[in-house]
Amino acid sequence: ADSFAIARKLDMAVAFHLDDSMFWTRHPGLQQGGDHLEWTDWLGTKNTGRRIDWGPDPARIAPQLCFNSVPVMKAVKERAALIGREVAHEYRLLKGEGREHLFAGVIAGWETMLGRDFASGRATGFCALTNKGYSHNRPPSDVDTARAEVVKDFIELWAASVHREGVPRHLIYNHVAFTAQGLAGNKSDHPPGDTAFSDHYRPGFSTYPSPGALSEILALLKQHRTPPWASVEGTN
Repeated sequence: ADSFAIARKLDMAVAFHLDDSMFWTRHPGLQQGGDHLEWTDWLGTKNTGRRIDWGPDPARIAPQLCFNSVPVMKAVKERAALIGREVAHEYRLLKGEGREHLFAGVIAGWETMLGRDFASGRATGFCALTNKGYSHNRPPSDVDTARAEVVKDFIELWAASVHREGVPRHLIYNHVAFTAQGLAGNKSDHPPGDTAFSDHYRPGFSTYPSPGALSEILALLKQHRTPPWASVEGTN
């Protein structure tokens, strides 16, 4: 409500950028040692914490969540519904005032990915893949592609849950930093750019000025008939 009030006062559009999975440890329905933590192998070894490389040295944050575990999906639906209801209410008020242009949208995610385990550096996602019916004896034909599908399903769950409360789909964006965008060495972490395209949301990308990044984004958009999109993190 405060953000919408500021938007009205300054005549400046407001958007809401949602942390979909990173800093979750204060959530009352998710505890550190539960079955909702991702695995680093088919044996069920839980990850020790997620690694982020935001500075000269790697940092450790909350463990990577298993995106399709029952507790996580329940938490997402409840939290997204709460946010969606409040945003939709304020959006309807803006429309009644003829000022709906002051709502720029909801960004459902924050460079959504299956992050690496801090202690071992190993990729995660084996819990989610097990939930999808895969195993050591029956692995997917391409593990990275299967993990990307898990990520996309998770983004769609957030977006659909926000939309269900009344936020228009054309005002919901995802947020990925896709593999080709100067991130070729992290294929196991960052999903491919195709993840950004869905009937549930508009594409949103990180747009840091690495050489060729914008050209890669534009080429990817052209492959998908050039839909509206957003720079949701980075530099102009």
